[in-house]
Amino acid sequence: MTLVQIISSCSKDKNNLHQKNLAVFASKHLLLSLPLEEQKQAWLTRLEMYQNLDFSPAQKQILEKIIFDSLEMEKDKFYLSENLRNDAVSMAKITSQDDFINLFCEVTSSLPILNSTGPVCADYIIADLKTDVGQSSNSNVQVEYRTPNCDCNWTCGQQAEHCPGESTTLSSCIGVNSGGSCTAVGGCGLFDMGTYTGLVICEDH
Repeated sequence: MTLVQIISSCSKDKNNLHQKNLAVFASKHLLLSLPLEEQKQAWLTRLEMYQNLDFSPAQKQILEKIIFDSLEMEKDKFYLSENLRNDAVSMAKITSQDDFINLFCEVTSSLPILNSTGPVCADYIIADLKTDVGQSSNSNVQVEYRTPNCDCNWTCGQQAEHCPGESTTLSSCIGVNSGGSCTAVGGCGLFDMGTYTGLVICEDH
């Protein structure tokens, strides 16, 4: 095999891996059903593609930090580390709320288009980013997405006030741990690593 063929083959393999990583964004259920390492690699592929978007120099610098701090995590770990949390807060403070949610929270098969306008993330979103426990560095627990219709308190379009009739808010606990505290449902917020806080189901009539 010639050098040109080797380079072409490597480039094709890398492209196929990128396509595979992006394909998991076809649905949130699919993404969250993957092992943590595969979720991390999928998000990294997506983040690297964001480098071609029309970010400000400050946003590009933070994006590079997000990528670096994700790469620094141990193999088979993907969690809200202190560095990643700080990166997200810094980005949220200078990015429109719609762009932030579309870039780092929503699961869609197409890459987001930057609006670059509108108010930056609300204070309660930044507070959530600072305090949400999410998955710990010791956790290998996989999250199961509970419905395709909703996300969590600040990324969810389907809240009770949007229901035409009655609604039900599901419990934010999947169980009770040995100390009697709630074991929170995950799959919300930044990279879907945060905890679920307000899933609303509209009742059919």
